[in-house]
Amino acid sequence: MWKYLLRGDPRWGKRLVIDAGSGLKELGRHLMAEGLADGGGQVDILMSHTHWDHIVGLSFFHLAFVPGNRINIWGCHTRLNERF
Repeated sequence: MWKYLLRGDPRWGKRLVIDAGSGLKELGRHLMAEGLADGGGQVDILMSHTHWDHIVGLSFFHLAFVPGNRINIWGCHTRLNERF
């Protein structure tokens, strides 16, 4: 399954991912190879909704477990944190 990764200016070091399905695992591997394995990176995830096929990749997103990395999850739900 494909994931969408939007990038701004590389000097900002920020990345925007659309949804967190099964493709997030492979995307995490790719980003680790780009240097986020050392921490200090930032990834923003925009959740369209919280159906299983859109969140299943979160537990396999290894970047979230690297100290120093910042993972922000955004969505339109008023209580997004309660949905997880």
